[in-house]
Amino acid sequence: MRVHGIEITSSVEFLCLQRMRDRQFSAADIIQVAIEAGVENSDTIPAALRFVDRLIQRERKAGRLRRIGKLWRWE
Repeated sequence: MRVHGIEITSSVEFLCLQRMRDRQFSAADIIQVAIEAGVENSDTIPAALRFVDRLIQRERKAGRLRRIGKLWRWE
C-alpha cells in the first residue's frame, strides 16, 4: 500500500492485522505498531495515521471489525 508517497510493506500490514486480531484496540494502538515497524508519522507526513485509517476502513467494510464504544474488535 502506498501512503503519502511512502510504500507500506506487507510485513508492516501483517503486524498491524495481527495486533488487531489479538484483542480490542483503538486506532492509536495500531498507529503505534506501525510506527514501531518503521512507518513515518510526523506533522508533515502522517503516513502511519493514514495507513491505519485505510486499514481499519478496509477491514470494517469487509465485515471483520466491529466498533465497541471507543474501541474496535475483530469479529
